[in-house]
Formats: sequence, structure tokens, C-alpha cells
Amino acid sequence: MAEELSHQAQIIRQRQIMQIKTIPALRHLLNPDESLDYCRSIKLRRRSHILLDSTQITKLQHWHEDDHAFPVLIARCIGTRTVTRDFSVQLLDVIRASNAPVIWALSLPSLDQEDALSLESLLLSLSMQTLALNSEALTTGINPVASCHFEDISNEDQGFQLLGRCLSGVKRLYIVLDLNLVHSAVQHNRGRASTFIEKFTNLLLAGPEKGIKLVVIAEKSDGFPSVTKHDQLEGSEIFVSGQRPGPRSRGFRRGMTGYSSHVVSASSNSRGVENWLSAADGAIRHV
Repeated sequence: MAEELSHQAQIIRQRQIMQIKTIPALRHLLNPDESLDYCRSIKLRRRSHILLDSTQITKLQHWHEDDHAFPVLIARCIGTRTVTRDFSVQLLDVIRASNAPVIWALSLPSLDQEDALSLESLLLSLSMQTLALNSEALTTGINPVASCHFEDISNEDQGFQLLGRCLSGVKRLYIVLDLNLVHSAVQHNRGRASTFIEKFTNLLLAGPEKGIKLVVIAEKSDGFPSVTKHDQLEGSEIFVSGQRPGPRSRGFRRGMTGYSSHVVSASSNSRGVENWLSAADGAIRHV
């Protein structure tokens, strides 16, 4: 009987989600799968290989395992600025392979899409992804998530309130955010972009659960003046380097390739992105 009731409740929640998706403001949201496929195709085209030295690997492991670690991790590039975008693809592959729940907002296939982006639509996309993983937020709590909460999002503060509702009850979740999307949404106003990250950070710090973690994919020059007041941020940055195949060596027949890795010289202790996540059971509401 209990199993049947649980199944019926799940069906009702899925119908609610389908109803929410028909709201006009949600019809043209970011498509996370489309953006990930696009970023992966670009990475494969560049034939890049991401490298982290042992110090950065240790930082990742500590950040993942320590419940009291600062909830935001900034990934910055060394050398070519596209390295961190490629890193986001590899990072998501590692997280998803471990069965840990994850949502993301990555670069879009069309510049027109990015130009039309707003902070509200970015937060709506993350909220919908969270709700798909945490449909219990539709039926639990004093004031559960409802379609009306998605209809009147006119500023980023309301967007963060909605995301906070959708995160209710979530004990573990990774969020991967390409900062270039935020820059596009605020017309490359660094102050507004920094304030957005600060508000995101405060949302996570204010939550009762410490297993919700945000990875910000940034370039080396991106600053976070309003976030750096948190001393913990100093230990929550990793630096990513990368290799791409060099020019084709002479003397190879057609169909055979020979490459040198001259683009970025890797130190002897640099490694690829390892599976630094411990085995996970895939549950978003249970540790």
C-alpha cells in the first residue's frame, strides 16, 4: 500500500512539473543537455586535455569531502582561456559518472541566445533542473513549490528565492556555472556579476544543508571583489591548465597523425581530472 501511494504521489508531482513547463516564461529556457553537448563538441574539436597538478587534485578532494568547506569553488585557467570551459565538461562527466546529483548552466550554441539571456532566466533554468531532481519540494513543507512561484519572477532576488524553495530538503547537489553566462546576462558589468555570485554564495551559506556546492567556471582575470570578504574563498580556488595537440609532424602518411604537446607544458606531477568523488548513491535528499 505504501509503495502504491508513493508511486501515485510521484505521478502527481510529474504532472505538476509538466504543468509548470507550460508557463510562457519557461518555454525558452536554457536547455542544459543542449549546452553540454555543444561544449563537449567544442572540446572534442579542440582535442584538448585538461591537467591538474597534485595540489589542485587535493583541493578538489578536500572541498568535496569536507562538510564545512566553503560552498563555492572557483575554477580558473592557466594559459588559454578556453581551458576552464573544457574543464567544465570533464568535471560534469566525472560528477555524473559518480551518480552524484548535478545541475549546470554552460555556454550556449548561439551568441544570440546568450545576448538574450537574463539573470532571471538563468535562475529559472537552475530551478527547473533542481525541481526535476527534487520533485518532493512540490508536496513537502509549509509552503511547497507551486506553479505560481514560477510566474512572477521579475528580478534576480525573486529568482534566488525560487531556487531556494526548489532546494528545500536537498542534502547533496553540485551546481556548475559558467561565469561567461552571468557576464552576458549583465552586459559584462563586472560589479553586477560579482554581486550575483555573492548572492548565490549567501543562499548556500544560509541553507541548513552543507552538501550543496557551487563550481564557478571563470577566467584568470575574473575578479570577485564582493565575495572575497569571505576568508574561505582563498582556499576555494583551483587553477586548471591544458594541452592541445600541436601541429602535424612531417613524414606521416595521410590518415596518420603525429602531434607534439607544445601548447602548454605540463609539469611532471600534472594529471588529468580524476574521479575525486567518492562513490555516491545518486540520492539528492539523503547523504
